[in-house]
Amino acid sequence: MIARPTADLYQILDLSYDPNEEFAPHTDELPRISIVLSGQLLETAGDKEEWASAASMVFKPGDLRHFNRFGREGARLVSVAFSEEGFRALCDPVENRSWRWWHGAEAAALSVEFLRALDRGAAPQNCLEAVIDLLAGLSPDAPGPMKRPPSWLTPLRERMQDEFQEPLPSQELAAWLDLHPVYLARVFREFEG
Repeated sequence: MIARPTADLYQILDLSYDPNEEFAPHTDELPRISIVLSGQLLETAGDKEEWASAASMVFKPGDLRHFNRFGREGARLVSVAFSEEGFRALCDPVENRSWRWWHGAEAAALSVEFLRALDRGAAPQNCLEAVIDLLAGLSPDAPGPMKRPPSWLTPLRERMQDEFQEPLPSQELAAWLDLHPVYLARVFREFEG
């Protein structure tokens, strides 16, 4: 049975950094997804460096030892920091979740969609739906497009049509189908848009 995620599984953090601020090599302890809202930063892990600016996004394991240097205007980020339980419940266990940055139009579109969803309401349920959709959109190791929709998509579509007056939480639908919520969101996006 899939663990039913709750809002207790992660924290959404609004983080501001001063101009030219630097952090010595450190770990963040909790795995996280961060979106750069403004400013710039250089993140170095091992022998790899990434320059990031507004709408860039990163997935970072909690144990990743890294160094940060912020630009001359500083930076502001929003982060989703997962507890261990939250990471297991929400992040697809079959995917290789290593340090990875996304830049450009796709990252910007996901960032804007996520931030708009958060802005629609601070209720834990709204935030959880936004986190699930963000994870589904990132999917670094997602397989290519499927040729046919999975058999569970028809009963899901029917239930959503029957109960269209009330928004149905994706984690409730995933539990009903005995699927991982991020997998459900990813496949639903692929076939339903």
